[in-house]
Amino acid sequence: MIGPFLQLGAVMAGMFILQAGNGLFATFLALRMTLEAFPTPIIGLVASGYPLGFLVSCLLAGRIIHAVGHIRAFAAFAAVQCCATLAFTLLAHPGVWLPLRFITGLSAAGLFMVGESWLNERTPTTVRGKVFAAYMISNMTAVSLSQLLLALADPAGPAFFMLAAALFSACL
Repeated sequence: MIGPFLQLGAVMAGMFILQAGNGLFATFLALRMTLEAFPTPIIGLVASGYPLGFLVSCLLAGRIIHAVGHIRAFAAFAAVQCCATLAFTLLAHPGVWLPLRFITGLSAAGLFMVGESWLNERTPTTVRGKVFAAYMISNMTAVSLSQLLLALADPAGPAFFMLAAALFSACL
């Protein structure tokens, strides 16, 4: 019973770190848009870029994974996620942040698709439900704990963009 969990430890750890970065970035970005005095409807519009990118990626990422494999796809999606996160620091403007948020949704869905398909492929059917239950508990724990990181720095500075990008890099 413990064997599948140990074999998948690296994937589970990577996905935990990814979720921590994702949870931190989503919460921080909403806070940062408020600090930048974006109007509430604009905050909602920029935030909607993420699920739109996520949806598009759900339609396209499978082809990318099939074409280049899990490892290369994961590395590429993580690189895009990291670069897009850092690009938010270039200009605090909704016209820039909306496409960047779309890109982060696109790459996040690709990362989740790679991680979850990896888990699905490598997990024996007899314990797949237990492995995915542990995975979901890990995801929710990472997102919840990532909120504590907001106490580390001033949200008006670049620190949280860099911290989220570092987590996206570390998930590799």
